[in-house]
Amino acid sequence: MHIDIDADIEEINQFVLYKQHLAEHSKTENKCLVEVVKDICGLHAQIASTPYLSLWNRIDNFQKEDLSKELYERRTLIKIWGVRATLHIVPADHVVEYYQATKRAGGRHPLIRFEPIHDRMLKILDEKGPLTAQELTEHISELKKKVKTKYGDMSLGQWSLRQMCHSAILVPDKPKGDWTSNLHTYATFRKWLPSVDLHALGEHEAKERVILHYLSGFGPAMVEDIAWWIGNTKGEVKEILEEMGDKVENIKIRGLEGMFFILKSDLEHLQGFSSGKDTVHLLPKFDPYIMGYKNRQRLISKEYEKKVYWSTRGEISPSILVNGHIIGTWSFKEDKNRLKIALSFFEKTNKPLIKVIEQQAERLAHFMSGKDSEIILQG
Repeated sequence: MHIDIDADIEEINQFVLYKQHLAEHSKTENKCLVEVVKDICGLHAQIASTPYLSLWNRIDNFQKEDLSKELYERRTLIKIWGVRATLHIVPADHVVEYYQATKRAGGRHPLIRFEPIHDRMLKILDEKGPLTAQELTEHISELKKKVKTKYGDMSLGQWSLRQMCHSAILVPDKPKGDWTSNLHTYATFRKWLPSVDLHALGEHEAKERVILHYLSGFGPAMVEDIAWWIGNTKGEVKEILEEMGDKVENIKIRGLEGMFFILKSDLEHLQGFSSGKDTVHLLPKFDPYIMGYKNRQRLISKEYEKKVYWSTRGEISPSILVNGHIIGTWSFKEDKNRLKIALSFFEKTNKPLIKVIEQQAERLAHFMSGKDSEIILQG
């Protein structure tokens, strides 16, 4: 059984924008930063700047230090490998369920076989506190040795850190440098969150909880979207959704192919939902909204999909979003005196809308560098 709902793609996108804190009347204040991260199911963090730019789009008067304080001082947030087998920032009080639900994604589990060198690394980190890969190597010279891995040749130190982070034995701590730096230091999980037991929750229950988080942040969504995002098979996701029958509904959406799942509580809000003002956003690479679905029919016209999602390895371009629909891409280049933002459109765009997008780009440039900006129109 399914329900046919009287809503089209634009209305669905507006509803999800609201849940993703990208609608004008769902943007929030700094004090709710951790709640925003919960609502949007974490922040992609493999590119250092992405979490900051994602939050700038969602929180009024957001400052870079707001995230840094929650992450590195208050530790209400934590970086962990999980969703889509990539590094994400998730709320500390949700870390157990995200770890348990995604620990097998990308072939990361079972846990690495512990070697004497790993014990030595942990001992050094316990004694010295957070260190970079290079600083660890200065204490343990064997970490310089080159090894072959499925990711290519790398040092034993890089490989060991990667494995230990994948298994949540270590966590990336505050990087050396500014908000754009990926030169992480590393700390032990047991020191970062000493009261948290990563095995306090069973894997199946954790998957149920994370799927509920996902549907709360991204629903309505297809089974293949959920399976791709969490890193499980479609069969397992279907079984879990069937078990959650009292919480979810199966629906069809006008203008979209396939069956979609939505929380029953959301279905009540969706029918009769008012979208409010038009929205314009310049979203960074790997923003949660543009990475929330395997099937992107709702986000971008099929003919332009490869202009954004252009790499078989998962690389994508920063996107210009209007009312939840991707109409172009943007890029930036910084020199000594100014930051240049280039805007490239592949959807037809009128002059008043271009003006609004240029104004948003100027605000973004000021947030990124504080320098004078130059906005360049391409295409």
